[in-house]
Amino acid sequence: MNNWEQTKKFTDKLQIGSFELPKDQFEWIKAASHEAKRQELFNNDVVGHLKEEYYIDKISESFAQYILKCCGTSPLYDAWKNIGVLSKNAPLYIHSLWCNFQKKYEFNPPHVHSSVLSFVIFVQIPYDLKEEEKYFPDVFGKGQASKFGLINPTPQGPLAAHALAVDKTFEGKMLMFDASQMHYVSPFYTSNDYRITVSGNILFKI
Repeated sequence: MNNWEQTKKFTDKLQIGSFELPKDQFEWIKAASHEAKRQELFNNDVVGHLKEEYYIDKISESFAQYILKCCGTSPLYDAWKNIGVLSKNAPLYIHSLWCNFQKKYEFNPPHVHSSVLSFVIFVQIPYDLKEEEKYFPDVFGKGQASKFGLINPTPQGPLAAHALAVDKTFEGKMLMFDASQMHYVSPFYTSNDYRITVSGNILFKI
């Protein structure tokens, strides 16, 4: 069982959706990412300590439909179905979409998003996770280097970090979660190539 398959086994417990993009949607998002890299930087609107983040301003209709379909699946639907701030029904839509070209040593600090749902698509993972885990070995586990993390309260009260072992098996996969879910991306150390992800925020259209 690879790392992505192991991750899918417990995402429901964390109330996170895990999806494998259809091939045509993954090819579209890869092309859109590289096209966006030629455009204006998006850094001023996001918290990441990354020098290259770019807004994707043209979203294909089929990609939008796929993302919105994912929003209606369990356990994600439970995160927003009872939101009590609307006076009438309103559809969801992709409010913002951007790509992250993360270099060695760059990172995203713990943060939340100001939307209903958020998602991250893993486009390119350049490192070997086993080599990353050797770089900063952790006596209590496998360390945090290069990993995507979630911060949640434990039954006892204190917060705990759940580090997901993101490796090449995550390419073409997506995690979707409540926008108030605190998350972070640790730096990687063993590759000079880009770690490419696409992030998005979903809001009610009113």
